[in-house]
Amino acid sequence: MALGTVFLWFGWFGFNGGSAGGGNLRAAMACFVSNLSASVGGLTWLIVDYIQLPDRKWGTIGWCSGAVSGLVAITPAAGFVPPWSALIFGVVAGFCCNKATQLKYRVHIDEHLDIFAIHAVGGIVGNLLTYNFFLISANSFRGIFAVDYIAELDGVTTIPGGWLNRHYIQLAYQLCNCVVGIVYSFVMTSAILFLMNLSGLHLRVTEDEEDKGIDPSEIGYFAYDYITENVEVDSAEPPDSIGSLIATGSSASD
Repeated sequence: MALGTVFLWFGWFGFNGGSAGGGNLRAAMACFVSNLSASVGGLTWLIVDYIQLPDRKWGTIGWCSGAVSGLVAITPAAGFVPPWSALIFGVVAGFCCNKATQLKYRVHIDEHLDIFAIHAVGGIVGNLLTYNFFLISANSFRGIFAVDYIAELDGVTTIPGGWLNRHYIQLAYQLCNCVVGIVYSFVMTSAILFLMNLSGLHLRVTEDEEDKGIDPSEIGYFAYDYITENVEVDSAEPPDSIGSLIATGSSASD
């Protein structure tokens, strides 16, 4: 997981910095705020875990999850927001995404990779913070994203004001943007999965196959055959975070 996070982090510089369209100061600023938000997101996740978990521990999984949440949140903001705001992006994303990992236990959803908690919740956090809370310049804007002097670092882009410029309707626009994105993704994904299910690519396996394991049931061998002990996890008391799930003894095959 740590190695995968490193690859993600490195690649994030490519599409956040590359979105500036050239090797300019705006690209450098996008990379800078991306790195800062990820770092603060990782630290925030560790602190939240340390405070809320009874064993007062933190670990690599929490750090990696927080770093990715910070990267997700800063993505819509990179190239538009000032460096100081990246600290807030990291803190808010790390906290909100950490808490969102508990949702799957409340609504009984099999989502142990926490894709929704980190990418969906982190994206919504970043979307709202970018467009509404860091538009602090005065009257020289031409768009809807963030502060003018950051966008102008490429020598071309100019953008207009938002929430802190008393353009309060912008918050409603961005909330609507989030809702439309969620609805579109849900409807289209449901349609694709429905068609897949009709074609014979079933979305669920039988209970016996799930107990036996997907590797032997679907492909005929164990990918992790060196694992000799399978520890059952009692889910009656949901762990507070993804880190505590691992700490309770969930095996790699789970």
